[in-house]
Amino acid sequence: MGNNKSTQQREAAAKKGHEAIDYSIRAPYDPNDKRYVKSFTLSPSLIAHMIRLADTSYKYDKVMAEGEKCTAPPPIPPLSEDDITLCHEILQFYNNYGFVIFDNCLPTEQERERSIIDLWKALPHSPGTVSMNDPKTWYHLNHPFSFVGESPFLDSDLLQLWKNRCHPHIYTAFKLLYSLTTIGTLPTPYSGGEKDPLIACFDRGSIMPPVKGDHGRMEWQSNRVPHFDMNPFLWTNTVPPEMYPRDDEKYIAYEDYRLLLSEGNNTTPIPVPMSCVNTDSSSSDTPVYYPKLRAVLTFSDSTADKGGFECVTGFHRYIHTWCSENIPKNSKSRMSGYGWGVDTGGPLDRNMQRITMRPGSMVIFSAELPHTMYPNESDSFRYAQYIRMTPLSTLDMTEEIRVKRNNMMHPLIPKELDRTDVCKEVFML
Repeated sequence: MGNNKSTQQREAAAKKGHEAIDYSIRAPYDPNDKRYVKSFTLSPSLIAHMIRLADTSYKYDKVMAEGEKCTAPPPIPPLSEDDITLCHEILQFYNNYGFVIFDNCLPTEQERERSIIDLWKALPHSPGTVSMNDPKTWYHLNHPFSFVGESPFLDSDLLQLWKNRCHPHIYTAFKLLYSLTTIGTLPTPYSGGEKDPLIACFDRGSIMPPVKGDHGRMEWQSNRVPHFDMNPFLWTNTVPPEMYPRDDEKYIAYEDYRLLLSEGNNTTPIPVPMSCVNTDSSSSDTPVYYPKLRAVLTFSDSTADKGGFECVTGFHRYIHTWCSENIPKNSKSRMSGYGWGVDTGGPLDRNMQRITMRPGSMVIFSAELPHTMYPNESDSFRYAQYIRMTPLSTLDMTEEIRVKRNNMMHPLIPKELDRTDVCKEVFML
């Protein structure tokens, strides 16, 4: 029965693949500054609206689940017409291009500077052997992919990087985009809607050293490695799951911190009842599917020559077509392994667009977009943190696994981190 259903799903997925892939799609640039791709600025009222979700949905439902009495907070006034228009524009942009840039996610220079200092702290080196202010020690930065370390940032002394994961602007951007792409609108707090907490997953960051100027070296230039962040063939149900059994494991062990880099990367879309997303819906039993979103938060200027994120814009609209045209013969074929057939110099690689951004901006993109990091070709550093947040339901945890995760993670959270409502939600406190 299950195999027959899976076959029917693959046949339905294949039917989506008749439209020819349009490689000419390009996201527009800021009309006031052509150096940067078009971006969006979240209004204070919209941020306040979304932050109240952390207060009303997670805390209220958690208390009720524990059997305590709790009075729901008063309703929040409706959004302004300007905010509603902004939400429509954000959703339309995402639907067209598969990503959205949010300005001012780290609005202050102090936040960005502290983030950069934390990136240097996170470098894998012996204490005292590398300094951001001493170019003679920069040979430690010779990483071919510009990654900082092999494990996610979990050290408690990386306080600003922890703060970034629960920053109200970053939380708002993710929460907003998940809501818009799933139900086409925002849930109404508190109507009982939006009961699916947003959980911070854990990732690394990037330092791209200069290749020009007095202290730059060409050998420091990072490699371009175009790839998918997930197995696209399992995600689109193009191949049977037996072909890649290890790629569709339901849980990670929560015993090895390094494996947290894989958290939330399950490659089978998980159906979520509409009642978990928005109980105002009349079709509360209808399953919905969240997109798989991830982000790059830049601390430095990310123009076309300074290194940054690039992707095949709009490809999420054609991923079923591409997968149906490139079905791997077996798990050891060219289409398997890291990259999943996104060949260097191939059609996908040749048609990527550099997504340029201002300092403090964050691009949230669909994992359905093939992407890479374009190299730094300038005389200055490029700094970024990778951010992943996902609704709790997409992790598909049993209560036992959830407790195990919390027991591993909670002792790592810095004591100095303010326990705001957003912090409590994203770290499951």
